[in-house]
Amino acid sequence: NLDLGEKYYREALAVNPNCARCYLNIGVIFSLRENNNKALEYFDKAVNTDTTDATLYSERAKLKKMLGDNLGALYDHNKAIAIDPNNYECYIQRGIYNSSVGYPLLAIFRLNKSNRIIS
Repeated sequence: NLDLGEKYYREALAVNPNCARCYLNIGVIFSLRENNNKALEYFDKAVNTDTTDATLYSERAKLKKMLGDNLGALYDHNKAIAIDPNNYECYIQRGIYNSSVGYPLLAIFRLNKSNRIIS
């Protein structure tokens, strides 16, 4: 129930306006409603609230790619890896990105890096 989820995240923000994951999750709700421009507003709020959370950048990168902002997506993927170089999920997402924009060798490199982190 997206409406109920949004209500609870907004209530959580009323208690803690610095809840970056709350902004992220509201953005996800807007994305599921196919309102990606509004989703991006909330993803931006999430990143601006906590600039040290790699997951926020990684999730925003996926949305930016979907919206056609390849340069912005690349920046956010790189930022996520810079923040948390041991987060294998960031390398997986960057590999998927590289593959989708026509750089299969870079995709393989990133995916192999994620495997080395997991091992």
